[in-house]
Amino acid sequence: MALNRAVVIAMADSPQAAFGLIDSLTPELDSYHLFHATRADLFRRVGALEEATQSYTRALELVTNESERRFWNVGCAKFNLTFSPAKGLQQFKAPGIHDAVEKK
Repeated sequence: MALNRAVVIAMADSPQAAFGLIDSLTPELDSYHLFHATRADLFRRVGALEEATQSYTRALELVTNESERRFWNVGCAKFNLTFSPAKGLQQFKAPGIHDAVEKK
């Protein structure tokens, strides 16, 4: 319930406003993959890709559902992010019209 409250606070106010509540939940939710997925998303939203990578990696270590794992990877792509355990969370440049013109 408290994790949902933190998500609502992040959406209604800002990700920064939710970090205090999220951090207080660490002892009881550390083994819950959605806790780490939530942290990863908040860190991504504030541009802290290193911290997002750590949380995202932990979430993927804990998730047991392959469909959920694929869903998160597709979600990352929507933000021009890619994730691999070896390289972490990285921003990539989506090809645009200017790239196609330059190649000709």
